[in-house]
Amino acid sequence: MATKAKFCENCGNKLTNGNCAKCDKASADDIKTSSSFTFQDILVVFKNILPRPMSTIRSLIKKSSAGLAWTLLVIASVFSGLACYFAFMQAGTMAGNNTLFFDSFWTIFFTAAVLSLIVYVLFALWSMIFVGAAFKGGGRFKDYLLVNAGAATFTVLFSAICIILGLANLPLIAAIVEIFAAIAYVVLVIQGYREVANANDNTFAYGVSLAVIITGIISAFIAGFAVYQLGINVSTNATNKTLNNSTFYWFNY
Repeated sequence: MATKAKFCENCGNKLTNGNCAKCDKASADDIKTSSSFTFQDILVVFKNILPRPMSTIRSLIKKSSAGLAWTLLVIASVFSGLACYFAFMQAGTMAGNNTLFFDSFWTIFFTAAVLSLIVYVLFALWSMIFVGAAFKGGGRFKDYLLVNAGAATFTVLFSAICIILGLANLPLIAAIVEIFAAIAYVVLVIQGYREVANANDNTFAYGVSLAVIITGIISAFIAGFAVYQLGINVSTNATNKTLNNSTFYWFNY
């Protein structure tokens, strides 16, 4: 005769009257989304990501929509680009040239936004390779991407605050806020990965650490090249502007 299960097959906790309190609560906390990716899903995520971050990330994993993941990542990257631009703008102001970085809006914004998107994708990719494949934690690339999308959405508020601080001439405080944003992002990503991967604690720690290190090295190299190229572009714009002003002055003189 079959023996009635005493432990939950999902989480391993002891059942009470055939039910698991932990899994039932997690199911009740999940954010409900429509069966297909719509604009309403984006609003639902942004509405719930701050008060219920892990429930929102869990619902994103269950929804398994690559389109929603990419959309959320692009939105977060756009806000990161704007936040970086206003921070750089203050550097131009403190350097005594109020228009230097205004003239380079698209260069700074596009560079920062694309770099942010690359970091999100690289982290998801290397996490899948190490946590999911090398240490046999399981999970698809889309799952890891969805976790990063949820964590990136959480940091949009920090980026909005940095934009305001930049406009208020408070770049130092904006930098501190960005540090908190990075910490919050990493914490949420690690917690989200636990929803995806089944690796044990030791291999999970190794996998995430390797993913962070590899992503950090590649991102630092890309960021260094981008900043170097940005400096050249800004200097070129400033030189051209000076030459144009001089030409205009002598022509009218």
